[in-house]
Amino acid sequence: MIIDNEKSWDAFISEELSIHILQTTEWGLLKQKHGWYSKHLIFSQTGAQILFKKFPLGLRLAYIPKGPVGEFTDAFFSKAIAFCRQERAFVLYVEPDAWDNENERNLNVLKNAGFIESIMSIQPRRTAVISLLGS
Repeated sequence: MIIDNEKSWDAFISEELSIHILQTTEWGLLKQKHGWYSKHLIFSQTGAQILFKKFPLGLRLAYIPKGPVGEFTDAFFSKAIAFCRQERAFVLYVEPDAWDNENERNLNVLKNAGFIESIMSIQPRRTAVISLLGS
């Protein structure tokens, strides 16, 4: 489900024991001042603040910084990829809140969803990327 109001997102992340600042509503509001906009996606017990940056021709870059919040699941990433395509994103970057190889299961979920490790990172440590072009 797509969350359109900040209070609902704040309620969802308040249930988590440790939440990275880059997944907070306040971070999304700060990024708005720099040409990004945020949307919130929750599926089952997993959610993410997804930041979008507009590019020419109506295309967007999608970015999940230090997330998602909750358990990494194939179903969540399937929904996230579909949602980002609806937003006309050409790529989705995911930077989990984990150290290199800290959680092999989460990395396998990303790989199963089609993500590949990127040579470029937005935040330090680890970046995964998936092309949203084509089928």
